[in-house]
Amino acid sequence: MGAEFWAAIWGALVGSVAGGIISAVLQYSAAKNSKRDQAEAELERRRALATSLMLKIGIIASHLSIIERALATAKEAAIAAGASELTWQWLQSPGNIPAAITFAIDEIGLLYSLGDPPIFAAVLLCDERHNGVLDHLAIYAKKRAELLDMLASPGMDSLTVDRKIDLNLLIAQLQRIVLTEREASQKALVAFKNELAKPPLAIEAPH
Repeated sequence: MGAEFWAAIWGALVGSVAGGIISAVLQYSAAKNSKRDQAEAELERRRALATSLMLKIGIIASHLSIIERALATAKEAAIAAGASELTWQWLQSPGNIPAAITFAIDEIGLLYSLGDPPIFAAVLLCDERHNGVLDHLAIYAKKRAELLDMLASPGMDSLTVDRKIDLNLLIAQLQRIVLTEREASQKALVAFKNELAKPPLAIEAPH
């Protein structure tokens, strides 16, 4: 066999190996780019979930602050008129009760993945506690409307004593609950914002 034959064999072999190496490099590069794209997509997904959860906690804190201010304003008016405390005569029924807020499963999963038990505990039930306050308001509004209907009917006044007492008890409970939940939601919001500012999420929360 001549040198030309072996040169052809070796040339084909080298070309095949070189082609295989180039193909492997291209595949590795594509896989690496794919993994990087997937990692970036996952990070953006987590940031979106974190931002959504942060906004929900902010809305919860805002709702509770508004309710607390409404209670305080009504109490000030009652005391200015000579009352010793806030009663049903002074606390009007809310015109529009905000909609309930519910944390999504993925948002709770993101919260758990942060690996901070105190923040997890502080945030986890914020939505349910907020919704409990709204339910309390709805019950008060319903019972107050029923009382007013009874008072408008002749001869019903004597039957409303227990209902008035019940309404005043609801108000006292509402004042305690709102104060507690408003403070808790604001602390949870601050703690969550601080956690999200850390890498890798590094989300700059609105002020």
